[in-house]
Amino acid sequence: MYRFHPLPARLSPWFSGLTEYHSEQTDSFELLLSADYTHEILWDIEPDGKITNPRSTPPTSKPFKMLIQPTGPTHILGLRLNPVATKIILGQTSPESIPIRELQSPAQLLAKVSTKVELILALHHLSEILPFPTPLVATTGLLLSKIHSERSLHDLTQSLGYSHSQVYRRFMQETGVTLSHFARIKRLQNAKELATLH
Repeated sequence: MYRFHPLPARLSPWFSGLTEYHSEQTDSFELLLSADYTHEILWDIEPDGKITNPRSTPPTSKPFKMLIQPTGPTHILGLRLNPVATKIILGQTSPESIPIRELQSPAQLLAKVSTKVELILALHHLSEILPFPTPLVATTGLLLSKIHSERSLHDLTQSLGYSHSQVYRRFMQETGVTLSHFARIKRLQNAKELATLH
């Protein structure tokens, strides 16, 4: 069973939501994660409610298979990072899985939590200390979720009063992803959230 839980609006510049996956299967199996180009930090949820083993999934353009070797029922908690925030939170953008405990970034705080309550408190703490995306990048990120073509992307940059190259450069510097890549990510995330609601 898969569930998506939106987070409070004040966390939306950095995180798109929490995911939960639960299975009673006790044999090894592959968990298929959808391709939406975003990092997700995962924890195992133990029977006593503790969350352990923080790790990240790499952003991918193909479905990602993770081998699960349970000793009992499996319960996994995921934190989906918004692409604009990946560089801010993880300290880098990377096509690989990232060992959370080894990062010298705000993600260190997430590696230390041991319960869902501590995770929510840590997220609220991060929302107070993390830099907001600049207004140009935040506005562009918000508007990009509604873009459907490269032409619309060009029109968007013109409507912001900047040249396409200025917006592209500033967005790439701050987020580590291109405008078109981010627009694709947002469309996939929106589709996935809609699919889980129905």
